[in-house]
Amino acid sequence: MARTRERAKGRRGAEAEPFAKLPMSVMEHPALTTASHPAFRLLVIMVAGRTPQQNGRLMCTDAYAAKFGLRSHDTVQRARLELVGRGLIVCTRRGQKLNKHAALWAVTWLPIYSRDGQPVEPPEPASHAYRSWTPATPASGVINGADLSGHHPDQRGVAT
Repeated sequence: MARTRERAKGRRGAEAEPFAKLPMSVMEHPALTTASHPAFRLLVIMVAGRTPQQNGRLMCTDAYAAKFGLRSHDTVQRARLELVGRGLIVCTRRGQKLNKHAALWAVTWLPIYSRDGQPVEPPEPASHAYRSWTPATPASGVINGADLSGHHPDQRGVAT
Protein backbone atom coordinates (compact mmCIF):
# COMPACT_ATOMS: atom_id res chain seq x y z
CA MET A 1 0.00 0.00 0.00
CA ALA A 2 2.84 2.39 0.75
CA ARG A 3 4.19 1.97 -2.79
CA THR A 4 0.83 2.96 -4.29
CA ARG A 5 0.62 6.02 -2.08
CA GLU A 6 4.20 7.05 -2.98
CA ARG A 7 3.44 6.68 -6.67
CA ALA A 8 0.22 8.65 -6.37
CA LYS A 9 1.93 11.50 -4.57
CA GLY A 10 4.80 11.54 -7.07
CA ARG A 11 7.43 10.73 -4.47
CA ARG A 12 8.69 7.54 -5.99
CA GLY A 13 11.45 8.30 -8.46
CA ALA A 14 11.46 11.98 -7.51
CA GLU A 15 15.27 11.96 -7.52
CA ALA A 16 15.33 11.22 -11.25
CA GLU A 17 16.15 14.14 -13.54
CA PRO A 18 14.98 14.67 -17.12
CA PHE A 19 17.35 13.27 -19.71
CA ALA A 20 17.78 13.32 -23.49
CA LYS A 21 17.00 10.01 -25.15
CA LEU A 22 18.89 9.62 -28.43
CA PRO A 23 18.89 6.17 -30.03
CA MET A 24 22.30 4.68 -30.86
CA SER A 25 21.27 4.38 -34.52
CA VAL A 26 20.93 8.19 -34.62
CA MET A 27 24.04 8.82 -32.48
CA GLU A 28 26.21 6.68 -34.77
CA HIS A 29 24.85 8.02 -38.07
CA PRO A 30 27.08 10.46 -40.01
CA ALA A 31 24.22 12.98 -40.02
CA LEU A 32 24.87 13.46 -36.30
CA THR A 33 28.50 12.37 -35.86
CA THR A 34 29.65 15.05 -38.31
CA ALA A 35 27.27 17.76 -37.05
CA SER A 36 28.64 20.91 -35.48
CA HIS A 37 28.78 21.20 -31.71
CA PRO A 38 25.98 23.83 -31.57
CA ALA A 39 23.73 21.61 -33.73
CA PHE A 40 24.31 18.60 -31.48
CA ARG A 41 23.73 20.71 -28.37
CA LEU A 42 20.50 22.15 -29.80
CA LEU A 43 19.21 18.66 -30.61
CA VAL A 44 19.91 17.50 -27.05
CA ILE A 45 18.22 20.61 -25.63
CA MET A 46 15.12 19.97 -27.77
CA VAL A 47 14.65 16.33 -26.75
CA ALA A 48 15.76 16.50 -23.10
CA GLY A 49 12.91 15.68 -20.74
CA ARG A 50 10.39 15.19 -23.56
CA THR A 51 8.33 12.06 -24.09
CA PRO A 52 7.90 10.50 -27.54
CA GLN A 53 4.24 11.64 -27.46
CA GLN A 54 5.44 15.26 -27.41
CA ASN A 55 7.16 14.85 -30.79
CA GLY A 56 5.79 17.56 -33.04
CA ARG A 57 5.57 20.01 -30.14
CA LEU A 58 9.31 20.33 -29.47
CA MET A 59 10.63 23.87 -29.31
CA CYS A 60 13.73 25.73 -28.31
CA THR A 61 13.56 29.50 -28.09
CA ASP A 62 16.68 31.65 -28.04
CA ALA A 63 16.11 32.42 -24.36
CA TYR A 64 15.82 28.71 -23.48
CA ALA A 65 18.91 27.82 -25.56
CA ALA A 66 20.87 30.56 -23.77
CA LYS A 67 20.41 28.68 -20.48
CA PHE A 68 22.46 25.86 -22.03
CA GLY A 69 25.25 27.96 -23.51
CA LEU A 70 23.85 28.84 -26.96
CA ARG A 71 23.68 32.59 -26.40
CA SER A 72 23.66 33.88 -29.98
CA HIS A 73 20.47 34.01 -32.06
CA ASP A 74 22.56 33.41 -35.19
CA THR A 75 24.19 30.32 -33.67
CA VAL A 76 20.81 28.86 -32.72
CA GLN A 77 19.41 29.63 -36.18
CA ARG A 78 22.41 28.06 -37.97
CA ALA A 79 22.18 24.99 -35.72
CA ARG A 80 18.45 24.62 -36.49
CA LEU A 81 19.08 24.93 -40.24
CA GLU A 82 21.86 22.36 -39.99
CA LEU A 83 19.60 19.88 -38.18
CA VAL A 84 16.85 20.40 -40.77
CA GLY A 85 19.32 20.02 -43.63
CA ARG A 86 20.61 16.77 -42.18
CA GLY A 87 17.07 15.41 -41.78
CA LEU A 88 17.24 15.16 -38.00
CA ILE A 89 14.34 17.56 -37.30
CA VAL A 90 11.35 18.85 -39.23
CA CYS A 91 9.19 21.91 -38.61
CA THR A 92 5.61 21.09 -37.61
CA ARG A 93 4.48 24.71 -37.08
CA ARG A 94 6.09 27.91 -38.33
CA GLY A 95 6.78 30.54 -35.70
CA GLN A 96 4.62 33.69 -35.74
CA LYS A 97 5.99 36.81 -34.08
CA LEU A 98 2.71 38.69 -34.40
CA ASN A 99 0.69 36.02 -32.58
CA LYS A 100 3.65 35.14 -30.34
CA HIS A 101 3.67 31.47 -31.35
CA ALA A 102 7.02 29.71 -31.24
CA ALA A 103 7.97 27.35 -34.04
CA LEU A 104 7.35 23.69 -33.21
CA TRP A 105 9.60 20.84 -34.28
CA ALA A 106 9.72 17.06 -34.45
CA VAL A 107 12.63 14.65 -34.56
CA THR A 108 12.49 12.32 -37.54
CA TRP A 109 13.21 9.05 -35.74
CA LEU A 110 9.92 9.16 -33.79
CA PRO A 111 6.30 9.28 -34.98
CA ILE A 112 4.81 12.78 -35.14
CA TYR A 113 1.95 13.21 -32.67
CA SER A 114 1.21 16.87 -33.34
CA ARG A 115 1.12 19.29 -36.31
CA ASP A 116 0.34 22.99 -36.10
CA GLY A 117 -0.04 22.50 -32.35
CA GLN A 118 -2.93 20.06 -32.84
CA PRO A 119 -2.94 16.30 -32.18
CA VAL A 120 -2.57 13.99 -35.18
CA GLU A 121 -4.66 10.80 -35.11
CA PRO A 122 -3.22 8.37 -35.93
CA PRO A 123 0.34 9.65 -35.46
CA GLU A 124 2.40 10.13 -38.63
CA PRO A 125 5.04 7.42 -38.94
CA ALA A 126 8.68 8.32 -38.37
CA SER A 127 10.35 9.41 -41.62
CA HIS A 128 13.96 8.66 -40.56
CA ALA A 129 15.00 11.37 -43.04
CA TYR A 130 18.47 11.54 -41.52
CA ARG A 131 19.23 8.11 -43.01
CA SER A 132 19.32 9.55 -46.53
CA TRP A 133 21.79 12.32 -45.57
CA THR A 134 25.30 11.83 -46.87
CA PRO A 135 28.43 13.84 -46.06
CA ALA A 136 29.69 16.38 -48.57
CA THR A 137 31.78 15.01 -51.41
CA PRO A 138 33.24 18.11 -53.09
CA ALA A 139 35.53 16.04 -55.36
CA SER A 140 32.51 14.70 -57.23
CA GLY A 141 30.81 18.10 -57.41
CA VAL A 142 27.83 16.82 -55.43
CA ILE A 143 27.00 17.85 -51.86
CA ASN A 144 23.94 16.24 -50.25
CA GLY A 145 22.44 15.52 -53.64
CA ALA A 146 22.96 19.07 -55.00
CA ASP A 147 24.90 19.38 -58.26
CA LEU A 148 27.68 21.94 -57.77
CA SER A 149 28.86 21.87 -61.39
CA GLY A 150 26.98 25.07 -62.21
CA HIS A 151 24.29 23.23 -64.18
CA HIS A 152 20.80 23.81 -62.87
CA PRO A 153 18.28 20.96 -63.14
CA ASP A 154 15.03 21.75 -64.88
CA GLN A 155 11.66 20.72 -63.40
CA ARG A 156 12.21 17.09 -64.44
CA GLY A 157 15.53 16.95 -62.54
CA VAL A 158 17.62 16.98 -65.74
CA ALA A 159 20.67 19.27 -65.71
CA THR A 160 20.53 21.98 -68.37
